[in-house]
Amino acid sequence: MESTTAGEWIAMTVVMTGGSSGFGSVAAQRLRDSGATVIVGSRAESGRAELDLTDLASVRAFARGVAERSEDEPIGTVLLNAGLVRAHDRDRTPDGIETTFAVNHLAHYLLLRLLLPVLADGARVVLTARHAQTLPEVQSRRIRLVAFDPGQVFGTGLARDLALPMRFAWAAMGTRLGSPVRAFNPHMNTVPAAGRALAGLATEEVGFPGVAPPGSGVREVGPGHAYAALRRGRLSWTQPSALAQRPDVAKQLWDDSAELVGLPR
Repeated sequence: MESTTAGEWIAMTVVMTGGSSGFGSVAAQRLRDSGATVIVGSRAESGRAELDLTDLASVRAFARGVAERSEDEPIGTVLLNAGLVRAHDRDRTPDGIETTFAVNHLAHYLLLRLLLPVLADGARVVLTARHAQTLPEVQSRRIRLVAFDPGQVFGTGLARDLALPMRFAWAAMGTRLGSPVRAFNPHMNTVPAAGRALAGLATEEVGFPGVAPPGSGVREVGPGHAYAALRRGRLSWTQPSALAQRPDVAKQLWDDSAELVGLPR
């Protein structure tokens, strides 16, 4: 668990996955420079996984450690940015789940649910969703199939497309989060541009000044925005697909994910 604090005025903590490389590391550094305490869950250099998203036991242990620290400093932001893309769906996690699905969706679902009790009021959650508009029809039986045998359904592509409907799942289930949950699509932008945009989304309305660059569009966000897409260096707010907004899809996704990680619906 990597933690860095810059400055003493800040009273919020950022918990992040996917913050050790790429545009995630840019976002993490901008947050540190603004005075945030940033906890990045990642594999240790020694090979010991402080947060191994392929192992649900590791996710639970990481969440416990974060919760213990939150007694002194509230968690104001959660960035679920880690993800992977495999050319095949043959790999399985120690829990027997297809690896892409486990890392990109299920581990993040579990982490966020475990952190819910220790989030500050008004906490912001941002989920990176690179292909969120291409979600195929989701049925309860299909979610379970894609977790354990995705080749029988429609491959690992589904796992990369779950973040946006998950945003609506949180709102539909009446958690403490609701509208502060947003999905972010970095598209094919430069690493610095995507990092700046992610940091801006993570901090706006949470109390970190000076993170979002002028003209980025971050400070133009209204309460109804949920899906931010970065195109040609500028953040825009895109209307999600009708399927992504369906309450029945959100509830199925929530319920099936809960069953897979052993939590109540």
